[in-house]
Amino acid sequence: MSDTSTNVPSTNNFNEKLSLWVIIILGLLTAIGPLATDMYLPAFPQINKDLAGYGNGAAQMTLTVWFIGLAVGQFSIGPISDRFGRRAPLFIGMITFTIGSIGCAIFSDFYLFCFCRLLSSIGGSAGMVIPRAMVRDISSGSVGIKIMAQLALVSCIVPIIAPTLGGLLVAQFPWRILFWIMGVYGILGTIAIYFTLPDTLAIQYRIRSSLRSILWRYVRIIREPIFLSNTLITSFALFMIFAYLSGTPDVLSNVMHLSKLQLALWFGINSFVIAACNQINGLLVHKIKPYIMLNIAINIAFVTSIAFLVICLLPIPLTTWGIIIYCAPIVIIMGCLGFVFPNCTIFAFTLHGRRVGSASALLGTIQFVLGAISSWMMGNFHLTSMMPVAVGVFIGVFGFFVLNLWRRTATRNIIKKMKHRVQQGHHNYYRFIKDLD
Repeated sequence: MSDTSTNVPSTNNFNEKLSLWVIIILGLLTAIGPLATDMYLPAFPQINKDLAGYGNGAAQMTLTVWFIGLAVGQFSIGPISDRFGRRAPLFIGMITFTIGSIGCAIFSDFYLFCFCRLLSSIGGSAGMVIPRAMVRDISSGSVGIKIMAQLALVSCIVPIIAPTLGGLLVAQFPWRILFWIMGVYGILGTIAIYFTLPDTLAIQYRIRSSLRSILWRYVRIIREPIFLSNTLITSFALFMIFAYLSGTPDVLSNVMHLSKLQLALWFGINSFVIAACNQINGLLVHKIKPYIMLNIAINIAFVTSIAFLVICLLPIPLTTWGIIIYCAPIVIIMGCLGFVFPNCTIFAFTLHGRRVGSASALLGTIQFVLGAISSWMMGNFHLTSMMPVAVGVFIGVFGFFVLNLWRRTATRNIIKKMKHRVQQGHHNYYRFIKDLD
């Protein structure tokens, strides 16, 4: 139990509460990832044609570069936010994201475009790591899950709107307007951070670290089974999402002949479903134990992923109802992920109060490493049917199904050890038991 961070930072000014305005800002900053991913998915066919210097699959490769940048950025931004607080790194990250997005709107060369995409993803990673850490700075357990659900509600509004907006814009304007919009989004986010966002990490809890101590901190975090099991569950869930994001645009547009607007509507429906289930999770968290909802959701997703494979083996005609049958399993699984992400994220951070910035960064890095692998894998498939998508989805779901079995065993073992410590008089472990059970 030596790796457990029993001294949990808190900011008295917040007292386990964030104002609605701050939650909205954090949600919009967290939505940078979905915004910069989902908005340009309807433009993939045109990007493949327009980017000079690379053959077929240019759009998928830019998505892979984006995921790699998110992984690298998140790995470094966590310790930085633990050292300098949450606000300053978030502010600098948003400026970097803005510069990179504007560069993507300007450059036509494939390699310059990828460089700017990498730059924007490294900056955007701050918006994906630091808001999670800010929630954990002030809360844990069911309170943290509820705040995370509120934050997710705001952050999910953007991916619901983004693909539909992207489809409408690409139908009327050159696709580069999408990156100008991302640049404006970054400017507005930078202004909001500067003028309104507080810092939730008090100075006395900031950690001065050398490179060696930072790397050793990551080692201690990743060796902790509650963190690692929950992180890998969310990572394989993201693997599934990126398989769907990378594979379905080509299949739905080229094979099933959906229009750009219909394709945008498809992405919007899935974003709405995961957002709605996320909120249902937040509403039920005080009535049903989070781990029960998590287990049910994972089991439903596993059964549905098998059904998806079976559907793809059947000779279903590509009529309207046939397309609905092909797409329905993805919608169901996306709904299940609305229960997976908030619960596993809070569980992962439970034992890392003083290291939550680094824990959040490591979680994000592992997630997007698997996401980049998934995107690269789908880019190498010949996408002439839904079967490659179904395979990618099944790999992700099977992965987090198996890992959930490990999570359940690891959690039981940790709780057993903590109860023994409580009996020995270490009552500070009682709160961790409450948060995990």
